[in-house]
Amino acid sequence: MNKDNFLEELDKKLKEISKSDKEEAISYYKEIIEDSVEDGKDEKEVIENLGNMEDIINKVIENSKNQEITKKISGEKTVILLLLSPFILIFGVIIISLFIAWYSIILSMYAVIIALTFASMAYFIHFFVSIFNNFSFAIFEIGASILSAGLVILLIKIMWLVLKTSNNFVIKTYKATINFIKGGIYE
Repeated sequence: MNKDNFLEELDKKLKEISKSDKEEAISYYKEIIEDSVEDGKDEKEVIENLGNMEDIINKVIENSKNQEITKKISGEKTVILLLLSPFILIFGVIIISLFIAWYSIILSMYAVIIALTFASMAYFIHFFVSIFNNFSFAIFEIGASILSAGLVILLIKIMWLVLKTSNNFVIKTYKATINFIKGGIYE
């Protein structure tokens, strides 16, 4: 059987699938045969190596049906996403607002840390001024300076852990959301 006979028989037996799928299958097998012949192989051997005509037809029909199912599922997902888009948009705005609020709290905590740092330095500097005027107040100021510095160190450590955890949570949430929208499963 030569290439033309093979493709003609394939065309005749592919009645169950759409015209575009039939043309795609014929073009696919034609290209395989022509590429093999260009590589120096015998046309009849190439056609024999393709396998039984019934097996080829069954494979093409199965592929065509799988493509139709995939298109149908994809269309259904699109419709569902369109119907849910107002809710997804509202949910997205709420989530983004929560993230903005959370990071605003973290930013304000860093502002508190900066204020405590300046307070600690101010107490320490004022200690030297008041040591000669009011010794008991100077002792209070050095204690307040040490306490403020300790709070600064503690808050920096806590805020670093909070920020690291928050960032990991945001990244995981982002990946899970993208996979959910794509229809996958987040691991």
